[in-house]
Amino acid sequence: MPKKWIISPTVPTEFLNLHPELPPIVTRLLYNRNIKTPEQIDEFLNPDYTQDIHDPFLFNDMEKAVEIIFSNIKQQKNIVIHGDYDADGVCASATIVSCLKNMGAKNVSVFLPHRETDGYGLNLKTVKNLSDKKTDLIITCDCGVSNTPEVKLAKELGMMVIITDHHSIPAEIPPADAIIHPKISGENYPDKGLCGGAVAFKLVQALLKKHKETNGILADGQSHAAFEKWLLDLAAISSIGDMVPLVGESRTLTKYGLTVLNKTKNIGLKKLMFVAGILDENGQPKRGSINAHMIGFQIVPRLNAAGRMDHANSAYALLMATDEHEAEELAWQLNQNNLDRQKLTENLVNQAIKQIKDSGQEKNSALFAFGEDWPTGVLGLVSGRLKDMFYKPSLAMGLNSDKEIVGSGRSISEFNLIASMQERPEFFDKFGGHPQACG
Repeated sequence: MPKKWIISPTVPTEFLNLHPELPPIVTRLLYNRNIKTPEQIDEFLNPDYTQDIHDPFLFNDMEKAVEIIFSNIKQQKNIVIHGDYDADGVCASATIVSCLKNMGAKNVSVFLPHRETDGYGLNLKTVKNLSDKKTDLIITCDCGVSNTPEVKLAKELGMMVIITDHHSIPAEIPPADAIIHPKISGENYPDKGLCGGAVAFKLVQALLKKHKETNGILADGQSHAAFEKWLLDLAAISSIGDMVPLVGESRTLTKYGLTVLNKTKNIGLKKLMFVAGILDENGQPKRGSINAHMIGFQIVPRLNAAGRMDHANSAYALLMATDEHEAEELAWQLNQNNLDRQKLTENLVNQAIKQIKDSGQEKNSALFAFGEDWPTGVLGLVSGRLKDMFYKPSLAMGLNSDKEIVGSGRSISEFNLIASMQERPEFFDKFGGHPQACG
């Protein structure tokens, strides 16, 4: 298919003259990215952790969420972190679990859904199972805002629920005890573009700030500030992996996260970067400093491959590993998952293209492809490839273990996919996502 070229408007000469200290190409890029005020330009070109990171307690429900969590820790209640199966959700889960354990939580565990059998987000079966296991508090990571029936059930069963999420807001908001979401109606938090892992990091920032008031040190002996900074590598992986715009706070978190990643203490990440060819046998970068491209094309695909081809638990276990031998085994496992994912995706993309051409869909405004045996873990990759090839909203579908049709869509910038689904919810049992990606 031919490329679709989008030409940006000419930058006014007045704007170029305002910034003679910058190369003209940089000034044009800033203008075209709507970065125009001196403050915006400085934040973009010179992110500063002390100045550009907002107080986490600016979130409307943050104080409430922190109080609930500390109360549950103090009473040694059972806390479950319910994450997601992609790199963003796994990093978010590891971020919160690491913090809670370091603050002395005795009964904290993680639940990551299986893509095929559980689907995205909370489901009623999982909520019932968590209740049967005497769960007192559920904290969601990178999911939850679209799960009103599930949250209602959790509340009926006597559990408290804190949602941390960043996905599109549905018509009905779940009756959670606290919702940490930058885009929810009436939210005062100034930065609306955070990914799931960054939202989780903001919760951790708030918890550490509160914990420091009465505790001089954490369980592992680190200061609160040091522990916070060492989690930034996960925030950077989340931000790049979920492809949020790297502006504002996301840019600052990613810049400093890259610095941390280059000297990370995370054993699992070190082993994964070795297996991916980023680090040598001595743990040194092979091709200069670790950068955003390496995260996006070498680290994130391997973390995502766990949930796509098997179960995200192996990616989570890698991030939480404390034993080098175990971490290396998990890293090689994820590497193999990724190789298998690449072969499977290529095969299904070819099948999907044939379907579209054979059915005459090329002339349509949107594209649909379906395979009964297409694994749900790669449907998003298939629809993404179709969108790129034909420059049209695309939906790839398959059957899950319950023989229900499940799909993953990707869209072009001119068409809001999730808004179109919200207009006709009667066609779906469950859905969620972003303007350009849905499931």
